[in-house]
Amino acid sequence: MSETYRIEIGADELIAVAGDLPRFVQGLVGGKRVHNSTAYRWALRGVRGRRLPTVRVAGRLYTSKGAFSWWAAKMADDLVEAGSVIDEPSQKLDANSVEDVLRRAGIRD
Repeated sequence: MSETYRIEIGADELIAVAGDLPRFVQGLVGGKRVHNSTAYRWALRGVRGRRLPTVRVAGRLYTSKGAFSWWAAKMADDLVEAGSVIDEPSQKLDANSVEDVLRRAGIRD
């Protein structure tokens, strides 16, 4: 997880974490908008130890579309590596398999 994405101010199109990022995500996932606090959580705490790359300009947090796309792809890769993704839609999980997936993802102890 040591890979990082470097946002280039002036080269990347910056989008504000509060306001712009939730609207950008809404366009990607078919109308479901994430809350501003969710976007801040991605930037400040991250998800499973991977933080959304950001820069601070004049006291506000910004990211870029490229940084978000990189971050989302890395999150998906992490889930596949952890075995948290079902490859086949027809694949059925019993209760023990679900618990095992949640443990490997760090959600259950």
